[in-house]
Order: sequence, then structure tokens, then C-alpha cells
Amino acid sequence: MPSDAAIPSNNVVRAEFDLYVANTAATKSGTKAITTVTHQIPPATIRVEPSSAPVGSSIDVFGQGFRPFTAVNTLKVGGIDVTPSPKPATNDQGRLLFTFIIPSADIGIQTVELDVGGFCCK
Repeated sequence: MPSDAAIPSNNVVRAEFDLYVANTAATKSGTKAITTVTHQIPPATIRVEPSSAPVGSSIDVFGQGFRPFTAVNTLKVGGIDVTPSPKPATNDQGRLLFTFIIPSADIGIQTVELDVGGFCCK
């Protein structure tokens, strides 16, 4: 994946090389082999466990599909910033796991929004 490819995105990868005359390593045949394929980068995803808990409870956040070695910008629950300090970061495969505490918020379902390196998911 190119370092600047968007998450998610579809990217065309092109390979081109010269063909050589059989049994020689130095004589080009004058023909090139060209192939292209579309490489898809899926959207980043997060999962929280448990999915429901009272204020003050610890919640685990699992994320994948982010850029490797990238720090969390923000974590918000119901619009309240609960970003841990120090900020967690993704591993070499773009995955992360960390814990946060549920803030005092309105009763009901709250959206969890994670921003890692400018890529968000809910």
C-alpha cells in the first residue's frame, strides 16, 4: 500500500517489464509485459467491549485497518473527548487495543468515534 493511499480506497497497481529472448539474459525481445490490478484498501473499523456499561466502567477498544505506527488523535464518546494519555498508537499491522473509562454522559446509546492519523470510524 502506498504510504499516502486513502483509507478506504481502490488503487490501480501496474507492473511493466521487458521480455527477453529465450535462453539469453541480455537480448530483449522488443516486447513488454504489462498488467494492472485493482488493490482495495478496506475502511478502518473499531469494536468496543463490552458494548454496554455504566459511567466509570472500563471499555476496551479494538481497531484495525489504520496506518501502521500511527497515534490516536482523539477518542470521543457521545461527543466527549476521552482520549487516553499517553495516546495509544497502532502496531506494525495498523491494529490497536487500549482501554478508556466511560464518561458521565446522557443516558442512552452514545457514539464512539476514533480518529487515528486523520482517519475516523464509529
